[in-house]
Amino acid sequence: MPQPTHYEVLGLAQDAPQEEVKRAFRRMAMAHHPDLNPADPQAARLFRKVVEAYEVLGDERARCAYDASLHRERNRGRRFRESMETVVSPEARAEVRISHAQAARGVRLAVDIPVDRPCPDCGGAGRGRPCRRCGGAGRIGEEAACMLDIPPGAMDGDVHLLMGGPLLVEVVVRVV
Repeated sequence: MPQPTHYEVLGLAQDAPQEEVKRAFRRMAMAHHPDLNPADPQAARLFRKVVEAYEVLGDERARCAYDASLHRERNRGRRFRESMETVVSPEARAEVRISHAQAARGVRLAVDIPVDRPCPDCGGAGRGRPCRRCGGAGRIGEEAACMLDIPPGAMDGDVHLLMGGPLLVEVVVRVV
């Protein structure tokens, strides 16, 4: 039986904003805390799973890496071209510039990717009442930094796919 994802452990959708992650953690931690459930032999195990899920999802960079691993897991066993043509359709595009030395030896760098999230001021309601932050759209655009490993021997124009939350980003490498 497959293990539940960190999102499932906290009862969240993959695009849940950080505030919702924090609320879900607090709710689940209270529900499964061993000191509050001394008669439940599973409480400690469930509590550890909740804490582990929050440690990953509560940190933007760790969450990006986790989302990328979930995406890879879902696409395991598919041919690359098939996944590019039928499963993977990037919703955003970014470009990184690296030196010839970095291209030769490989490099790990942060890539700022666009992330569209529910507005924290109006809770995503947007149109129901005028909101100064989102202008009534209910969503705001932000940037999140995700780590990208560019392997040694990278060439100008190489394309990498990166998960940023539920958003799939196509990152083009430019060697300058």
